[in-house]
Amino acid sequence: MNDEALDLVRDVLDHEVVDAEGVPCGMVDDVELEGRPGSTLRVRALLLGVGVWSDRLPAPLGRLVRAVAGSGRVR
Repeated sequence: MNDEALDLVRDVLDHEVVDAEGVPCGMVDDVELEGRPGSTLRVRALLLGVGVWSDRLPAPLGRLVRAVAGSGRVR
């Protein structure tokens, strides 16, 4: 495994995910991390979809976005 540091905000968030066949899957909307305080953090999952970022909006706006665009998310 490579121990090189990765800037998640610059290098991962809002970048497109492409599957093994080259098919676009969506943009990275959030990153799920695992680890304990004082230990190394590791990326557990990339989260994609309207349902990921719409949860961070104020409640009325989030409900509107989900009603129009759906609440799909991929982990």
